[in-house]
Amino acid sequence: MLRKIPRDAVIALPLAYLLFFFHLTAVGLIGPDEPRYASIGREMAASGDWITPRLNGQPWFEKPALLYWMQATAFRAHLGPELAPRLAVP
Repeated sequence: MLRKIPRDAVIALPLAYLLFFFHLTAVGLIGPDEPRYASIGREMAASGDWITPRLNGQPWFEKPALLYWMQATAFRAHLGPELAPRLAVP
């Protein structure tokens, strides 16, 4: 038997997409922090070292590792250089 999709879900899902994901990569990484943290996640994904976050080869413990783990996972999923770090931010 087919279930009917609630009207609220039909309205909420496209609205959530427009608010959170539409043109998420229209602008490159901005500011000093966003490229820095993206680089740390990219290095973590490339090196396979999921314990020590590194920036230019030096240990970087400014933020908790969960952010870098989420970004590294997004980079491993080949989401792109601008989408991977932005999609992982809670």
